[in-house]
Amino acid sequence: MNPEAELELTASRHDVQRRFGLCLLRLQAYEMLMKAVVAAHDISARAADLETVQADRVANFHGKTLGTVAGELLGSFVVGPESQGARPERDDAPSVSYRAQIILSGGDFEKAESDMRDLVKLRNDLVHHFLGQHDLATHESCLKAQAALALALDRITQAFGVLRSWADDLTEMQGQMAAALMSSEVQDYIVAGRIPWNLTQIAQALHEAAQETGIDGWAPVAAAVRWVNARHPDEQPENYGCTSWRQVIHQSRLFDLRYLMSGGLRQACYRTRPAS
Repeated sequence: MNPEAELELTASRHDVQRRFGLCLLRLQAYEMLMKAVVAAHDISARAADLETVQADRVANFHGKTLGTVAGELLGSFVVGPESQGARPERDDAPSVSYRAQIILSGGDFEKAESDMRDLVKLRNDLVHHFLGQHDLATHESCLKAQAALALALDRITQAFGVLRSWADDLTEMQGQMAAALMSSEVQDYIVAGRIPWNLTQIAQALHEAAQETGIDGWAPVAAAVRWVNARHPDEQPENYGCTSWRQVIHQSRLFDLRYLMSGGLRQACYRTRPAS
């Protein structure tokens, strides 16, 4: 090989190395961010153990592969419309349970899964098979390697942007959670045991049920309960110290409860109370 061609090949190889390094650095940043998101989105612990449990979750994900963490991300934090996580088990000891989720439509979730599989494969090919696919023995093979790495970097950058948006959503949800915990309603619950009904999922479910099952502004309690049970089976009155749905409706003070005649029968109905 003449000196000029050798210099050209050396320069091409250096450029391949530079591009390869950029891809690996971006992949490492992506993997670190994903592990941070997965470790932070779901916390359940007794108050006294919270700091230790958080540290253990971070350490647990630290040594896992990208593919394993990606499976956890898509199965727990980013989920499809039918895959919301179950309610954490109740514990009589003072405890904290927090789970944030991004719920995608069926098509969007399938695309997220496909994109994640492609990225994991791309990472594995780069780390384990790149030199087998690109021998870098000639200037032409280096040019092909450069083109492949340019495409890889674009793909990694795009994936990092999606993950960054999910991480930003998590940060926003955590901020909202912190604000809720500092609200007067929650502080009143901590001090006096009064449930902050306006922040509960069962109250939100009853609001939705009233909109879906209401007739002339009033929703039959029985129909609304069936609607809630079909969509939010974990939301039950006993979780909030109540013995019936009518007790929830009455004690929350978020709804008006009235008995109306329908088809010759007297039935309990409710509606969302107008904001004062």
